[in-house]
Order: sequence, then structure tokens, then C-alpha cells
Amino acid sequence: MSLRRLLKSHLAPHRRAIVLVLILQAGQTTTGLLLPGLNATLIDDGVLLDDQSVIWRMGGIMLLVSFIQVVLLTGAVWYASEVAMAFGRDIRRDVFDRVTRYSTREIGRFGTPSLITRITNDTHQIQTLTALVGTMMITAPLTMAAGTVLAIRTDAGLSVLLLVVVPLEIVVAGSIIIAMNPAFQQMQERIDRINAVLREQITGVRVVRAFTREPTDPVRDFAQPGTVQFQEAGFRYPGA
Repeated sequence: MSLRRLLKSHLAPHRRAIVLVLILQAGQTTTGLLLPGLNATLIDDGVLLDDQSVIWRMGGIMLLVSFIQVVLLTGAVWYASEVAMAFGRDIRRDVFDRVTRYSTREIGRFGTPSLITRITNDTHQIQTLTALVGTMMITAPLTMAAGTVLAIRTDAGLSVLLLVVVPLEIVVAGSIIIAMNPAFQQMQERIDRINAVLREQITGVRVVRAFTREPTDPVRDFAQPGTVQFQEAGFRYPGA
């Protein structure tokens, strides 16, 4: 299944919550960008002029704006987490259903530890990414756009620095992501090996217990000794 089809089929039922997250994030970003201007007014018109009425009025407005920002941010994180949890649940369900319909040859080709990693760790990574998209990755471009407009309105000459700072930040962030990609792939391989070791240990518990168990009824266990012979019998795994 392609990424576009996956997102369309699993995120479409949560379209209303996604739109609500966008609105709440836009609101909390806007209120957060209003605070520096209100603080400047409080200092210029209140503190410097020793006008207590301006200080109290602007301080109250800043408290109200901060409270609104907290409420909007809480709602955005709540609905973003809800969408991420539902998205991860649906993917985990579909992947598990698909794996249970695999043949023995397909399971042997992918490997049981690798399939366990796909259902657990990989699904959790997608769920975490979805939550980050609904919080940080939406807030960043909104903050950059609104902040650029406010910077130009405040000082057009000084805002020219954004032409250097913003591309530099993009290059640094991209370099970090590219450098982390091999480490992430290595981490996935190590998780597969950890799952393989844990699975072997859990599977071997029953065998160990069987070998270390003291005999309780030798007569019952060895009442009918016999010999089993295999003639012209063979077994091998596909592709071995």
C-alpha cells in the first residue's frame, strides 16, 4: 500500500479532528506572537513613563492572552494525540491482520522478529510522528510565517537577517536528519535482533522446564516403550 493511500484510508475518518488541530494551533501561535508586542507596550508606555494604570491594564491583557494560549495549546495537543493514537491503532490492526494471512514461506522470508518489530516498534514510531506533526511540525511553519510578517512590520531593515538565518536553520536541520538516518536503520536492525533473542528465550522456557522437571510418574511415562522408524522421509525449509 502506498503512503498516499495509507494516509487517505486511515486519516480520512479523523478529518474533523485534524482541521480542529490546525485551527487550535493557528490560534495558539497567533496569541503567542502577540505577547512580545504587548510586553513592549507595557515597558514603553507603562514602566518608562511610570504609569501604573497602563502597567496593570497591559499586565492583565498579557495574563488573559497567556491563558487563552494555554487553553488552545492544550486542546491542540489533546486532539493531535487522539488522532495519533487512532492512526497507530488502525495501522497496527491492519498489519497484524496482514501478517496472520502470510504463508510459512513468507514468514520465513521476512523473519518473525522483523514482523514483530513492524507491528510494535515501527507502528509506535509512526504514531509518535503523527503526534509530532499535529504539534511541533504544524506550529513551526505558522510561527515562521507570522513571525516574519511581524518582524517586517517592526523593522524592515533588520528583518533582512531572516534571509540568512532561515535558510541556515533549514540546512542545519536537514544535515542532522541525513546524519541520523544510518543510525536509525542500525537501531531498527538491533531491535530485530533483540526481538529474536527474546523470542528464543521465551520459546525455550518450556523446553528448559521440561528438561529440569523431576519425574513424578515413571510408570506412566515409560509404560509403553517402543521404537519409531522413518523410512525414505525427509524435510527441508523452502529455499534452504
